[in-house]
Amino acid sequence: MIISKKMLFVIVPGILCLLTSFVMVSMAAEPNVGLSAISTATEKELPFKVHTNKPPFNKSLLFEVEQLRQIQYAIDGYVMALGRKEAAIPATRLIKLAGVIYKSTDNWVIWLNGRRVTPDRLLPEIVDIRVRKNKVYLKWFDKGLRDVILITLKPHHTYDIGAGILLPG
Repeated sequence: MIISKKMLFVIVPGILCLLTSFVMVSMAAEPNVGLSAISTATEKELPFKVHTNKPPFNKSLLFEVEQLRQIQYAIDGYVMALGRKEAAIPATRLIKLAGVIYKSTDNWVIWLNGRRVTPDRLLPEIVDIRVRKNKVYLKWFDKGLRDVILITLKPHHTYDIGAGILLPG
């Protein structure tokens, strides 16, 4: 029987597939025996001994160690700022105005997100604020957006930063 080149292209891959499946089945039955047999066979076949004092390469080719750490913190939901880990940014960020007491442009009190805010004691997120009798004009810096938001709130209004909508009452 004469075997042509076309038949070799069909027969050889079939034989390799059968051998691979046989090795995988035998390794599944006894995994440790198969691996030790393979490792001893490769050590005997090498004409020289390989010496390595270095651990396997487990770093990135694209990023430095600090950048990898920052990426992992970002995946975990934390924000890195100047090398220190800050608290996670919550998924739902709300600005709630509970009430306004207005006497003059320099004498007022508002309750924002459950905290008392006065002209002398502003929240760190407030960039600029103007308070009137029944409205508050607010410039708010959001860490999640990393941008300043312009908002006009009335008492008992809530602004959802993530959705970008104003919720009355």
